[in-house]
Amino acid sequence: MLEIIKKRRIPDTILTAYWKESTGKDPSAFSTALLETVRQLRSTGTRVWIMLDVPEVPFDAPTALALHQMLPRLIEDPCQRTTTRTVHESNNRVLLQLIPQLQQAGAVVLDPAPYLFGNTERTLIDENGHCLYSDTHHLTTRGALLLKPLFTPVFTSAAP
Repeated sequence: MLEIIKKRRIPDTILTAYWKESTGKDPSAFSTALLETVRQLRSTGTRVWIMLDVPEVPFDAPTALALHQMLPRLIEDPCQRTTTRTVHESNNRVLLQLIPQLQQAGAVVLDPAPYLFGNTERTLIDENGHCLYSDTHHLTTRGALLLKPLFTPVFTSAAP
C-alpha cells in the first residue's frame, strides 16, 4: 500500500479500525506498530488522518428503541442506558493515550465522540425518532451524517 500511495501521490490516507479490539493482547506492540505505520505513510507525502472509535452502545440500538416504542411501560428507555463518556474513554484508553505521539509523528486525529455524545454524558442513539446506530457500534446513514463536520478538514486542507 505504501508503494501505491507514493506512486499515485495520494494526498490523504484515513486510518480507521475497531481500535478497541485492534490493540489486542499487547498494547505496547500495537502502539509501536501504529506509530511506525504513521511515520512510513508520512514519508510518502500523504497526510495521515486517524479516526477514533465511535462510542459503542451495550445493546442492539434499533431493537432496543423499537421495543421501547412498542412497550414503553415494560421496556426502559434505552437512551438512558447507553455508554457513558467515562466508559467510552476507558474502552479506548490505549489509543487515547497514544494521541500525542501520533500527532508528533504527523497524524491528525479525528474524534467522533463529541458528535455522538453532544452535550450529554451518554451516547446518543436517537435523533428525532431516527436511530443513529445499526447495531452496537456501526452507525446508520443518519448517524454517519452527524460526523460530516468532523471530515471538513480532510476535504478542505491544502495538498501536503
